[in-house]
Amino acid sequence: MAKATVSQLTTSLARLIAAVRVQAVPIPGQDTDVTAHQARILELLSPSEPSRLTDLARAFGVTPGAMSVAVKHLHELGLVLKERDEEDRRALTG
Repeated sequence: MAKATVSQLTTSLARLIAAVRVQAVPIPGQDTDVTAHQARILELLSPSEPSRLTDLARAFGVTPGAMSVAVKHLHELGLVLKERDEEDRRALTG
């Protein structure tokens, strides 16, 4: 019985996470909405210090590739700035 409960909770949690990610969040002063997931990324970014994609990915428990896609969408909306790190040309900061 405990296995069924864990399975049910896992399924419910997955559905909840999916629902939260598709909710739109209006941004004051902007003509666009972002998903709750994108809004959380924006919350973690510091306006005064750059963030590395790998650090963001680790914080969200996703791959750097998945985070890169999410940040790319935010960049296309004009909500984040992506720049090359001058000290490490392989790294992108955003």
